[in-house]
Amino acid sequence: MAVIALVSAKSSAVTTSALALTLAGPRRTLLAECDPQGGTLRAGFLQGHLSAAVGLHQLAAASRAGTLGESFEQHLVPLDPPAGQRLLLPGLTDPSQATAMAGTWEQLNRIWPVLEAERQMDVVIDAGRIVVDAGEVSALRSPAALLRRADVVGVLGEVLRCVR
Repeated sequence: MAVIALVSAKSSAVTTSALALTLAGPRRTLLAECDPQGGTLRAGFLQGHLSAAVGLHQLAAASRAGTLGESFEQHLVPLDPPAGQRLLLPGLTDPSQATAMAGTWEQLNRIWPVLEAERQMDVVIDAGRIVVDAGEVSALRSPAALLRRADVVGVLGEVLRCVR
């Protein structure tokens, strides 16, 4: 199993790249939309057809209640029904929910190996824009714990095109 996290210094198509990687990968894959600024796949790719009753923001409450492991799978949405080989953990519905995630990021790191063992899944993390405070990735404004655990962290940047 691979845990691949994508970030950017600015808004540089992290979500689009993470979705493309998830849909094109050769193995079963979970896309975890962990951008503290909020998820966009619910409104965009899923065209608003997904209730706010599922997603990352609900897992923060489960984490505090000690039921994250039991409720995790209830918050996964197939991106390729009915096959279910590509799953989505929808992101926050509002950036104000990010502060509630501080203790949840590390608990999600404990779930990734379970996905490997039970489902043989890769994990792609959309970590959004990276925020650095005092020379370190901010643990409050970025999913720093997820980035430290990832096997690979890809930093996306702007692609400039020269026209002559």
